[in-house]
Amino acid sequence: MKNRKLPLNMTPSVKEALKYKESGSGRNAIGLARKGFLVTAVDKNKEKLSLLKIRARELGVKLTTKYADIKRLRLSTKYDIMIATMILHFLDEGQVSKAISMMQKYTKAEGLNIVSVFTDKHPVGTRPYLFKKNELKKYYLDWKILKYEEKLSRKFFSSRTNTFVRQHRAVLIAQKIKK
Repeated sequence: MKNRKLPLNMTPSVKEALKYKESGSGRNAIGLARKGFLVTAVDKNKEKLSLLKIRARELGVKLTTKYADIKRLRLSTKYDIMIATMILHFLDEGQVSKAISMMQKYTKAEGLNIVSVFTDKHPVGTRPYLFKKNELKKYYLDWKILKYEEKLSRKFFSSRTNTFVRQHRAVLIAQKIKK
């Protein structure tokens, strides 16, 4: 899968980046670029994108950054993989549907969507939208589901609460069926 295009949607703000270190730090974007992917990292935080560019340059990794809010993101090219980790629950229900539709539309045949979100088992009121049981999977009924699970995450340290926490999440990896 060398030299394939891949947009990587990062968390929406520095505050969230502290909580969701895996996506907010750009670790996935840099890791995939190191493996030969042509990565486009999307974020609405210019400072975070600047830090990602600096980090990539220091590591000798090439990637593209795009300043955009997922609510208004417009794409013009199709990608092999679309990743939205721990971001969709920051949208309202209508925006979630539009974002997933956009991801699906701009995924190449046999390409992947990788998505993780909070579920409604997570404390109420912590995010604008919490996914109901199997809801994320229902968006992908006409795709091949490679992995789907809803479970409590492993413990991690939250700098926001200064404690170890676990979160209820849904994780999906789905492949677009070639027509």
